[in-house]
Amino acid sequence: MIVCPLTLDECNKVIVPSPRTAFIMAPSKQKTTPELRQVIDKVESVLSEHSFDYIEGAELVDYGDYLCSICKSILACPVGIAVSSVDIPADTLSNILWEMGLMQGFGKPVILLAHQKRGLPSDFARHFIIFFEQRGYVKKFSALLESLIAREGYYSDTLGDLAFEAGDYEKAGKYYQDAYLIGEDARTLDKIRQLGDDLREHEGIPAGYKKRLVDGLSTFQREVLRARTRQTA
Repeated sequence: MIVCPLTLDECNKVIVPSPRTAFIMAPSKQKTTPELRQVIDKVESVLSEHSFDYIEGAELVDYGDYLCSICKSILACPVGIAVSSVDIPADTLSNILWEMGLMQGFGKPVILLAHQKRGLPSDFARHFIIFFEQRGYVKKFSALLESLIAREGYYSDTLGDLAFEAGDYEKAGKYYQDAYLIGEDARTLDKIRQLGDDLREHEGIPAGYKKRLVDGLSTFQREVLRARTRQTA
């Protein structure tokens, strides 16, 4: 179940999956410096080299509540990339750090590219941090991204399968969906389909709980198929 950070009720929005897509948290083009823009451009170049697309949160345009569009995009992506610098205005940096916390709260890994340690909250000491004023930071970013991509099999074949076998269908569904968002593997999509089929046949689960899980898995599969249809049209 996804809880809306605005209403604290269960989220009823349709999340359109964005496989192999990073959510970038950085200043808008109007508020960034040439140095920061260069960092963001290099990040986007590395993502492309790894066959990853990206969404820049600052460039999102959506109807309704802007925060809702941010939240839906965060939920749709498998990984986040954030940029921090003393050159970023305080209100913009606060938004970036808040989005990072939101993304991690949803169980999504975030890589932080920072200018220097000064100005970072102490809680970031255990974070995936790369300091972009240091030599070789692009290679470090590429290596860290590769290590996160490699977790696809761990999510699917280890954590997801263990949860499935243990009858923890909600956890299995989350791990399988996370794995698919990372690797867009048809085999993982088959596991999601099988999980839904098993849930429908299971007699020992409360009807309301079962319906929520089955509906969530069905929506994920439907939106993936819709996206594939649009790509081939």
